[in-house]
Amino acid sequence: MYNQTFVDKENGSLFEKGQLYESCHFVRCDFQNSNISNIQFEDCIFEDCDMSNSIVTDTSFQSCQMSRCKVIGLRWDSCNQFLFRVSFLECKLDNSVFQGLKLESSQFESCSMRFVDLERCQLKRVVLDECDLEGAIFKNTNLSNTNLLTSFNFSIDPSANNVTKLLLHNSQLPYLLKKFDLNVIA
Repeated sequence: MYNQTFVDKENGSLFEKGQLYESCHFVRCDFQNSNISNIQFEDCIFEDCDMSNSIVTDTSFQSCQMSRCKVIGLRWDSCNQFLFRVSFLECKLDNSVFQGLKLESSQFESCSMRFVDLERCQLKRVVLDECDLEGAIFKNTNLSNTNLLTSFNFSIDPSANNVTKLLLHNSQLPYLLKKFDLNVIA
């Protein structure tokens, strides 16, 4: 399907396995707990949609945008990783798994990313702007040149991650020192 707009659709019955959705716009669609596997989304926009706990095995997201979407508990690591690129604006991504993904071209702005799994992710040069990263898992994650200047509530172990040229504000240094249980006084 090309250049279609879908408004207020429910469950994943809209999608057919193997279907390509190119330059489509999804508005206020509720796909939570749906099986939307083996679908290809290219240059699609999702606005105010709910994809929480959906199954996205081998689903392709290429140059897609999600705005104000609820995407809780999604296993992004089961997606087709070829040309994977998604931008997130004001999305709720809590408890999602991005484990091992190359997110270098992705953007995260004003997102709730509480308890997300970012283990072994490539976040090189990614900007996480005003994101709540409480309980996020960073382990063997490449954070080189990543911008966390405006994000908060994270805990990163510098000895277990690549933090070369990680961009932080000096007030965020305690987020790197939590592991050491230090009392840092400003």
